[in-house]
Amino acid sequence: MTCPLRSTGITPLLHCFLRKAFERTNGIKTQLLNAAQQKELDETFSAIPDTVKEIQRSAPNVTLGGMLAIVRFESGVRPGFFNTRDKENSFSPDRKNKLPKLDPTKKPYWQQPLARYSYQFGIIPIHTSIFRPCLAATRAARLRFDNLAKQQGFAPTADQLASIRPDFEEVCQKAQSPVPDEPRAVNYFMLNAHSNDSYDDVLEWCRRLKALLADAPKAPNSIAFADRIAEIERAAKTRPEWARESLFVLEVALTKADDGNGAAIINADRYRRLFPERPLDG
Repeated sequence: MTCPLRSTGITPLLHCFLRKAFERTNGIKTQLLNAAQQKELDETFSAIPDTVKEIQRSAPNVTLGGMLAIVRFESGVRPGFFNTRDKENSFSPDRKNKLPKLDPTKKPYWQQPLARYSYQFGIIPIHTSIFRPCLAATRAARLRFDNLAKQQGFAPTADQLASIRPDFEEVCQKAQSPVPDEPRAVNYFMLNAHSNDSYDDVLEWCRRLKALLADAPKAPNSIAFADRIAEIERAAKTRPEWARESLFVLEVALTKADDGNGAAIINADRYRRLFPERPLDG
């Protein structure tokens, strides 16, 4: 595939790498896109070098490669990415800062409205703290979001905004120097972006690994892998962060394991079909 890239003086290889990863991860088949969809995709990726140039005016040491590496590492180039890791939440009781604290007995933390304003959201990703309501410092970012949302046709109804008011007010009550504010589109988006995505992701990951093992030889370590997947699946609801980390370690071990006679447990082609976003090394 040839990645369209305007002449920007930046190595096209880095840019193409991210685009290919984006298309593979999100199941995009460019040959099936219509003209409008292809144009939107091309323009989106052509805008990346320009955006990096704008950032470089304030931060000259920022590079395209560095920015793309962050995107690849943080979000895995998934548009709907939502990082809900408890240990990375700024409101965690374990953090030594002056911010309000979450209730340590209510885990995972994304269940608490305030926690949703200290996560990373989206492919870039954006830190949701810049949209925290009832703070003077975030007002400009919230208004900008609202304006952009309206331009794209995203305007919550009065009933939808009323539905988030309890969560909205709970967040505002914990502001140290609150300013008058009302629920907006950005709050509706943030406060509803917490469902069970983490839990669902873990279950899907388990499903793929079990499908992979279904075709594997019935070697002793194959059975042990299956037992481990079942254990993680049982804990996914209450410990999604631990489950994701455990599945990552398990998947790596599975791709390297053999049946004791030197033969790989898993079929490489099967693995590539189940996990096209991270093809087997070698």
